[in-house]
Amino acid sequence: MPKRCYKDGKDYAEGEAFQGGHLRYRCQKFGVYVIEGCRTDGGKDLDVGDRVLEENLLSQCFKEGNSIFFRQTVCGIIGMPACDKITPDSPLLGVAGMQEVGSVSRTISTQVGSPSTLEDSPGLPYGWHIVGNALFHELNTQIQILSLCLTLCLIIAPSASGSFLVWLTLLISFLLNLSAAAILLFELENIVFPLFRTVSYSMTESLGALLLVILHFVSLWLCFNAKTYTSSFAWTVAAGICLLQSFAYAFDFFQYFREWLREQREAANRLHVESPTSYGLP
Repeated sequence: MPKRCYKDGKDYAEGEAFQGGHLRYRCQKFGVYVIEGCRTDGGKDLDVGDRVLEENLLSQCFKEGNSIFFRQTVCGIIGMPACDKITPDSPLLGVAGMQEVGSVSRTISTQVGSPSTLEDSPGLPYGWHIVGNALFHELNTQIQILSLCLTLCLIIAPSASGSFLVWLTLLISFLLNLSAAAILLFELENIVFPLFRTVSYSMTESLGALLLVILHFVSLWLCFNAKTYTSSFAWTVAAGICLLQSFAYAFDFFQYFREWLREQREAANRLHVESPTSYGLP
């Protein structure tokens, strides 16, 4: 008889707890694992039957027949139902997909506030979006390729005074792109930047892109105007790459800034359930 549990290419010892998506498992004897409950995007553990409200996002962990479901529903804002009216039997509004995990199904509602990949979609309730925008992914891929080419040019180019700024620009670009990729990979954007806040993911991305536009233009000026630079073909290529990077990050800035403005408009129209209007006498 097996002594360890196997799931999604990983093995676990008896008594060990692990997570798959939004479901929490625990390994038992003879390689059998059971579902203990769910876990929200914010890392809060839910037992079967529990529900929790975080930033107008209602998370439910419930059992139906032999299956356990995890459901997220936006509520308490204009165009959405009241949070206290939502039950496990409520219609699945805006469900993005369902994933079968053995005898367990996990329902995932359409996400709100993944700023880097949101695009408006007709037919969905107010404030809901479909995740996925190929334009951002293609642009980020091109930026990474150009950054690698710039790195090669800086390596083979002769040393010149002031080249530290070009290296610094490249380093900041790598760090910002790496941090953004990590936030999106581990779905931390709504934890690090809560929904409907002024300082959001889109705002930080737009400010970072604006900073890189300025740094790349300064690096471009260095490569084109310094005598030491223009005498080298590698520095000339580096200047061209800096120019392309400037345009790419400028486009990035306008896209994220427009997304941030849209978020602020939605926040202004949001129903503030934490401070309801009082109609009582003074």
